[in-house]
Amino acid sequence: MRNGGLILVSALKKNGCKAVFGVPGESYLTALDALWEHSDTIRYVTCRHEGGACFMAAAYADATGKPGVCFVTRGPGAMNAAIGLHAAYQGSTPLILLVGQIATAHRDREAFQELDYRQIFDPMAKWVAEIDDPERIPEYLNRAWRTAISGRPGPVVLVFPEDVLKAESDAPDLTPAIATPVAPLASDMARIENMLARSEGPLLLLGGANWTPAGHEAIISASEKLGIPVAVGFRRQGLFPNNHTNYVGNLGFGGTPMPNDYCREADLIIAVGTRLGDGSTLKFSLISGPVPCCTLIHVHPGAEELGRLYQADLLVQADPNAFATALAALPASTSRAGICASTRKRYETMVDLAPQSGPVDMGAVMRFLSERLPANTIMTTAPATRRTGRTFISDIAGFAARWRRSAAPWVSACRRRWRPRSPTPTRPQSISAATATS
Repeated sequence: MRNGGLILVSALKKNGCKAVFGVPGESYLTALDALWEHSDTIRYVTCRHEGGACFMAAAYADATGKPGVCFVTRGPGAMNAAIGLHAAYQGSTPLILLVGQIATAHRDREAFQELDYRQIFDPMAKWVAEIDDPERIPEYLNRAWRTAISGRPGPVVLVFPEDVLKAESDAPDLTPAIATPVAPLASDMARIENMLARSEGPLLLLGGANWTPAGHEAIISASEKLGIPVAVGFRRQGLFPNNHTNYVGNLGFGGTPMPNDYCREADLIIAVGTRLGDGSTLKFSLISGPVPCCTLIHVHPGAEELGRLYQADLLVQADPNAFATALAALPASTSRAGICASTRKRYETMVDLAPQSGPVDMGAVMRFLSERLPANTIMTTAPATRRTGRTFISDIAGFAARWRRSAAPWVSACRRRWRPRSPTPTRPQSISAATATS
């Protein structure tokens, strides 16, 4: 027999969870004790604010490709995490938010910090559920894990009443949840081959989540074999090597003029993984809608996203990695080599900035960084406006061009403050026991 907290942590462990980010709270002390018992395999990262904890879990998911896990307490704790949950939803980031809840016997009595999380989080999560029986914790956790990584990835919320975490059950562990990627049909790939043969100015637009190293290699190979210029969507600069001869920049918000202009000129756009939302289409101005002026092929793993914003000429439900592999298998073409060379030259001309007046020459700063930083460096910017926040910058020269156009009057200097660490306090045998004796 195990209590609900141990059953939950064991289910997380079975699904490959390595880290949980959160702010400790009284509503899930039993789960915290269980996390301590499994601290050799699951790291609990204590944060100062639930919003920060949720963003950390989302960043972990973006960096690893695995669901990030965040644990918060009821009421204000859950509401503080809402901003990170919403960002994960709009960013198609797989995330599991675990929320402590009042005891089931006190439900619907407006108990202290009681909230109906299904109503609150339903618009910003793929699934919200509250568990009433410890026997079903493995079932719910596996479903949450699979939901977060399947189709269009996104956040899931599981709510745990404190008495459910304390109750004991002999529920067995389940095998890990797995995603079932969808591959494109052979008939779809044949149509794409014909469309490419007729195109004189195609564009391959990359976005979305769940890309794997194999998928990255396949899409690079496909762009080279087929001679297609490549752009990336909003906040997706890392999906394609920025120094590749086929790369022409990122579209939409924060985008540079050249790729936006080329997108308007393209006669065929193959959008892979992206929702084609306002961020990547510059508020739907780069691709007219709902019926595009150019031929549009929209590839997305979630059926609900296909045809939602644009009436594409071909809708393909497929995992981006499976589609990249199928695209790379199409016969090679050399007829568009000149297009890639000319678009790349336009891009390089645009980002080759002339000296700038003022106290800081951002073009020189970014050129210096671009020449010296390792290829796998990840940079992030402090947002001057909300919409550029959490943007990962790998297109350093393009970022400098955007900075110059915005004429930012200031530059934030990052300072590292050193403070001596205090000795690590001795942890009590259990959090619950410590609370009971305090």
